[in-house]
Amino acid sequence: LVCSGWLFLFVPLVMLPIATHVVSSSASEVYKRRSWLQVRVDAWKVAEYLGDEVVIVATSTGAPLTVWLLKQLRVAKKVTAVLLMSPNFKIKNPFGFLLTWPLSPYLVHLLLGRNHSWEPESPVHAKVWTSSYSTLAVIEMQKVVDWARGTDLGSIQTPLAMMCMKKDPTVNANAAKNACERWGAAMKSRIPIRQNSDSAEHV
Repeated sequence: LVCSGWLFLFVPLVMLPIATHVVSSSASEVYKRRSWLQVRVDAWKVAEYLGDEVVIVATSTGAPLTVWLLKQLRVAKKVTAVLLMSPNFKIKNPFGFLLTWPLSPYLVHLLLGRNHSWEPESPVHAKVWTSSYSTLAVIEMQKVVDWARGTDLGSIQTPLAMMCMKKDPTVNANAAKNACERWGAAMKSRIPIRQNSDSAEHV
């Protein structure tokens, strides 16, 4: 299972985090796309060692990172299925494309500050999840998303199930739908998330 914050692969269960979601991550690691990809590789090596078949579940930015993993040699043939939850193939904010402009590091610091911080929901939440990270992480996130949107999803033959809330406040639901339609596997399903109220949450 690959999440934007964690990587779980059912083999038995393997769990590894993305740098921006780890309380112990250094400032230099937090916003390097390279470290995010390395997490995928490390988790895959463990999963490949433990079992012959793997089911990957990815949330948010874990979705394009999973696409990257499936494009690596000898990976896709050992993945039985993929479940993408609230996949980030485009962020909700229409100005996301600005994040990869040449001057984006300066603009991000100017508009968003150097760090993004928020209040944890509970002491346990604060213990296992970071509540402050460099805003430069959003630039690396956008680079991953841009790459995934430009890659050939039609060549991926791994069975897919996708779950996404139409009013997701963080990711673009139409982009997720489009990614599902482009996915090459004959066995695929897009599962809409029904809302019990007017509230909408990401993941």
